[in-house]
Amino acid sequence: MTDVTIKTPLKDDNANTHKKLGVSGCKGKVKGKEKGTAKAWYGFRLVCMALLPLSIWFVVFMVQHVGHPYAVWIGALQKTHNNLLMMLTTGVVCHHAAHGLHEIIEDYVKPACVKRLLMLSASLGLTMIALGSGYALLKIYLG
Repeated sequence: MTDVTIKTPLKDDNANTHKKLGVSGCKGKVKGKEKGTAKAWYGFRLVCMALLPLSIWFVVFMVQHVGHPYAVWIGALQKTHNNLLMMLTTGVVCHHAAHGLHEIIEDYVKPACVKRLLMLSASLGLTMIALGSGYALLKIYLG
């Protein structure tokens, strides 16, 4: 097993000491954002699994209506099942995109204030897109 050496300052004196850690990492209590990651991981997998049938439906829906006039598209979206599936697809895609952006921001943005600002902006932007799409689809459905 390969050991990793980390320098850590001691509180009682200013000398650096070395701690040996195994490659598997530290053992002990999970702190901070890592708490509950298994639950978040399963939730993300559930969203990914929902995307598969929704994506297949979306592609089939789009291919069936390519080249048709605007009135046919509106008529298709006024059907209850198509409207609900389109709303669900939009919501799940926006949720999936928000989670992906949060992962990218957490991994590659270092300053904490910029990280918080970008995460807030991503969440607000995708929430606005999802709500706007839902409102437009509801308006189409109601006529």
